[in-house]
Amino acid sequence: MRQPFISRKKDGNKELIRDHLREVGDYSKCCSAKFGLPTFGYLAGVLHDFGKFSDSFQERIYNDIDNGAIHSQQGAKFILEQKQEAIVKEIIAQVIFAHHGSLLDGVDSDGELPMFDKLSNNEAKFDYENTKKRFENEFDNLNFTALLNQASDELMLFCQHFLQDEQTKKELPFYIHLLTKAIYSGLIDADRTCAYLFDIDEERKYSDPD
Repeated sequence: MRQPFISRKKDGNKELIRDHLREVGDYSKCCSAKFGLPTFGYLAGVLHDFGKFSDSFQERIYNDIDNGAIHSQQGAKFILEQKQEAIVKEIIAQVIFAHHGSLLDGVDSDGELPMFDKLSNNEAKFDYENTKKRFENEFDNLNFTALLNQASDELMLFCQHFLQDEQTKKELPFYIHLLTKAIYSGLIDADRTCAYLFDIDEERKYSDPD
């Protein structure tokens, strides 16, 4: 029988990946709700450790070895595969991709696409199809098309505040940049808080989103 898919372990306690993703998704959702984009936070949270379902990460966590497993990028690949608006997917993907580092430029000064280039370069290490299947088995109740449509509606409402004035309309890309940083900050807070509560063995509570 296969061992359960875990996110971390300590002193005999094991944290299931599905529990960690639900907890971080709910916490991150609350953070992003403060500026009217709860679904962005939820999607970033529930996908941020998508890659922990890979064989290489499970080997790393069970055997306490540093095998170079990548776990923080597969969720970005997954969201980018969906068919909704590019800007919605790319904001969420950037946040997921960066949650163990720092946000990358969408397009750098040389016209390169740092996140997309790194995703492509690392793809052979992802164990992607196997990892994706395991994630979808654990979260078969989630309708990503509906969630992304909801996120798109949230972004439209956000943008409308700036489109009513010519000056703020010109500055909209800057505000979307700040928005991405805010979602990223909420995800980092959620991830670290949930990890800390597991580490000190304090009960974490979460509820499935409506």
